[in-house]
Amino acid sequence: MILPSQNRRKLALFAVAGLLLAWAAVGGLFLPLQEESAKLDRKIREARRDLQQMREMADRHISLTASLPQGMRTDSAGAPLLAEAETISRRLGIEKNIKQMSPAPSTRGRGEELTVTISNIPYPVLVDFLQSLYESPSAISVRRAAISASFANRAQVNAELALEKGF
Repeated sequence: MILPSQNRRKLALFAVAGLLLAWAAVGGLFLPLQEESAKLDRKIREARRDLQQMREMADRHISLTASLPQGMRTDSAGAPLLAEAETISRRLGIEKNIKQMSPAPSTRGRGEELTVTISNIPYPVLVDFLQSLYESPSAISVRRAAISASFANRAQVNAELALEKGF
């Protein structure tokens, strides 16, 4: 079939227009979608790498926390400081030697403080009391300690302790 030259020109023009339209569709639609897909794949890889780092850090945190002495762990809030000190003193049998326990809000703004006055207690028992505070499930620290020998019995001591929980 022989087409007139004008029809051939129209056909060639439509073919070129079709190719340009196809090229524009590929360049305008498919390439940006492909670039966006590659960008999202890159973000997913980065997120997976970050997740792996967080898991490793969490495992390290758990192992380091487990290696700490019980008294230095802050993972459990536990009972109020006054209740913990009373429990420890009862367990050691020194509640009769405690003359005063005065709770107060922490001067550092967090946690709580407790001033404990103990009299006529054997020094090794005081050390046991301090060790029990250190090993308690909460982070209890001694901010200040004034220890003196008892005048009535030199084998015993008097102590005034400023305890703090939640530093």
